[in-house]
Amino acid sequence: MIFIILKGIALGLVIATLVGPVFFALLQTSIKQGVKHAIFMALGISLSDASYIFLTYFGIAQFSENPMFIKIMGLGGGSILVLTGLVALFKKAHVVEASTEGLTKKDRLRYFIKGFVLNFINPAVFLFWVGAVGVVSLEYDYENMKVGLFFVCTLLTVFATDVSKIYVATRLSKIIDDRVLNIINKIAGLAMVLYGIKLFVERLF
Repeated sequence: MIFIILKGIALGLVIATLVGPVFFALLQTSIKQGVKHAIFMALGISLSDASYIFLTYFGIAQFSENPMFIKIMGLGGGSILVLTGLVALFKKAHVVEASTEGLTKKDRLRYFIKGFVLNFINPAVFLFWVGAVGVVSLEYDYENMKVGLFFVCTLLTVFATDVSKIYVATRLSKIIDDRVLNIINKIAGLAMVLYGIKLFVERLF
């Protein structure tokens, strides 16, 4: 069992090094809104990953062979990323003191859904988990306990590293002014727009 745990953690650490639109969105939220908002966003991202693992393991992997399914995911996901990125590009951001008050249920739900959706609409995430689940399931002969333990360790590792990124970004926010924050906003927005266009073009043509 210890080797399953270590392998799951290793995959989580590999995922933590990947840089995509969700990574920039998480840092952006950390700096602009503070730790609490970003953690709920990270929880949404984790649930999104868990959903893909569950759906892939129990049968949705067959859709990865369907060109129309992948095209629809790419076009829809790419469009949403472009729109989200454009908002970030043109919206002026201001440094505000992170609230020390508890989050409202509306805030929790909003940032949780934001993290879930941004991660879920990315076809690359879907294809990654299709591959990972396929390989791990074969390695452990589709034994639910072993496969489940592996991916629980993976997701916990990813979430832990996301929280670490959040705290580092929040610490940096104390030395960030409006000008720097707007540059970060534009970088995050541009990353989303370019990634969205890439998805859109790849699936369209």
